Amino acid sequence: MKIIIYCQHVLGVGHFFRTLEICRALDQHQVVLVSGGPETPAPLPPHVRRLQLPELAMDHAFQNLHTTDGQSVTQTRASRRAMLEHLFREEKPDLLLIELYPLGRKAFRDELDPVLAQIRDGRLPSCRVVCSVRDILVEKENQDRHEKRAVDTLNRWFDALLIHADPSVIRLEATFDRMDDIRIPAAYTGFVASPVRPAGNRTAWKAARDITSEQRLIVVSAGGGAVGFPLLDAVTRALPHLPDERSIRMQVFTGPFMPAENIAQLNRRCSARLWIDRFASDFPAWLQAADLSISMAGYNTCMNIL
Repeated sequence: MKIIIYCQHVLGVGHFFRTLEICRALDQHQVVLVSGGPETPAPLPPHVRRLQLPELAMDHAFQNLHTTDGQSVTQTRASRRAMLEHLFREEKPDLLLIELYPLGRKAFRDELDPVLAQIRDGRLPSCRVVCSVRDILVEKENQDRHEKRAVDTLNRWFDALLIHADPSVIRLEATFDRMDDIRIPAAYTGFVASPVRPAGNRTAWKAARDITSEQRLIVVSAGGGAVGFPLLDAVTRALPHLPDERSIRMQVFTGPFMPAENIAQLNRRCSARLWIDRFASDFPAWLQAADLSISMAGYNTCMNIL
């Protein structure tokens, strides 16, 4: 099949990396990954092509969108809509998978709803449309209005709902009250996690990074990093006060979107025991080797630990 996957991350990287693992699993298909958030340092699998839309990001209060190229938000929205419509006419996909929307990302409905409407009425090539969503949804200011709009959109334009969770652990009903009103099929896929590449002996892995067998490894992470500084600040300040500080190696990952001035503050605390990097392409391997993980407990980190 030819599959278009739309994923819009606005502040962190969790949605993007979960979607990337789904892309990776679809290695028997032709996949086009459409993204329009800040650039992320992640290589694509060989069967995946990427369409980068003009960037739109969200402020830290999750209130307003902004651009990074000097264009207005209105101009950027129009460009993105045109690119999406052109992509569908060129690719004629069998399946469109949309991450989160309409259960979230309503700020992007101005570009998604016209595409969905045109798929349904024949102005764009016909294809199946599926929503891909994580286990726990963010509570909205007007939850009833949000849920009604989401249900109406699912029932009108979507063919199925994929929930990336195990229903014996948590069901979507825990954070979305109107599951009974959804008329399209909904299926639980199990949780999505990045495998450790390569899997191996954690002691040997630590030794290759000059971490002795006597040292305990603490891995501290903050996802994309845009809102993670308070956590990393507190943890790195605490390290020197531990009574057994010499027996600890702390590896901090700030995330690619932490402001430079915050990273500079953290870097001033670096020592033989405290190492700071922006990002690790082998992050699951770090967690496999760790004795303790300190994080904001996002979906991906929790799944990697499990």
